[in-house]
Amino acid sequence: MWKSALIWGLALVLGAGIAINHYVGEVAAGIVFNPLTFDNLQDGTYVGEHDARLVYAKVQVTVEGGRVTAIDLMEHRHGRGQRGERILEVILQKQSLQVDHISGATISSKTIAKAVENSLIFAN
Repeated sequence: MWKSALIWGLALVLGAGIAINHYVGEVAAGIVFNPLTFDNLQDGTYVGEHDARLVYAKVQVTVEGGRVTAIDLMEHRHGRGQRGERILEVILQKQSLQVDHISGATISSKTIAKAVENSLIFAN
């Protein structure tokens, strides 16, 4: 009897894991970036956000001298994707959204980067 319950429990956990991996892949693939360059940005402060269902980000981007000089994360709702916030440092350093996303926090890092893109649409 307990063996049967154990097998059913393991099957349930395995099924949930497969469903979560499918969700992650589907959502991550759905976050597509436009060919936005950081050249000739208009100075100012811009706010952008992106909602990827279970992950949400809102940022404030400062542009000075035509370059992104600061990105402040105003809000980041995530599961375990806090390390995805490191993407902000990478974007600042590279002055580009064409960067590698944070492994293990793909949806969070892509959501944050998309929020940056959404803010910079107004700076071009």
